[in-house]
Amino acid sequence: MDKRDERSRSKKAILGVVLATVVLAAVTVAMLGSIGASSTGGPYNNIEKDTVNTVLIGQDLEFSNTDWSAAPVVYRYVSGNLENTYQATESGGRYYINNVNWQTTGAYYVNGNSSNYEAQLSVEDPKLPLKLKVKDREVTTIARSTNLNIDVGGINLDDTDVVDLVIIGPNGQITEKNGQIFTGNRKCLKEFYW
Repeated sequence: MDKRDERSRSKKAILGVVLATVVLAAVTVAMLGSIGASSTGGPYNNIEKDTVNTVLIGQDLEFSNTDWSAAPVVYRYVSGNLENTYQATESGGRYYINNVNWQTTGAYYVNGNSSNYEAQLSVEDPKLPLKLKVKDREVTTIARSTNLNIDVGGINLDDTDVVDLVIIGPNGQITEKNGQIFTGNRKCLKEFYW
């Protein structure tokens, strides 16, 4: 193999990793419906009474406590004025709100307002920053066979949240490397070493 072919393969491998990073960032919001910031490993973000619960855009909410005073309704207030309400639906003795797509501004209260409520919600955008690193140095290109770390420091997903990593190499999609399986492993991506 001549040097041009090797450089071309190396550039394709780098492009594949960058493409994987972009694909991962792009699909994260769509995938969030199946994960939860305070999940217990199930598909829903469990909302607890008498506390502030973090909710990420795209999540499904479950009000699993049996002692809510009524079917949960989430009220959004902006500058003290009621702006929106979101009614939970009941199924099998539990209450749900699916695919949260709310504003990140305003105050959210379950069954009440700022002076009388059963739970408070803090609505945030999901954050999954991705940095390509060799050891501790951020990089945009690497030589073939260089160990690569995908750093997601600053992520606001919970440890039980799920992210699949799609890596396209010069010969197509790579689903496993060094014993690390990239799709279907149902584990949160905190760090990955190539």
